[in-house]
Amino acid sequence: MKNKSDINILIVDDRQDNLLVLESLLEDMDCNIIKATSGNEALSL
Repeated sequence: MKNKSDINILIVDDRQDNLLVLESLLEDMDCNIIKATSGNEALSL
C-alpha cells in the first residue's frame, strides 16, 4: 500500500461548500487532498 504522501487528490470547484463536502468525504482516505477554486488555480498547482 502506498504512503499518504504518495497519493494526491485534486478537488476543483468554484463553490466553497462543495470543496468542504468533498474534503470531508475523502479525509478518512490515506491521501493528500489539494483544493482549488478554479481551473487556472488548479493548473498553477
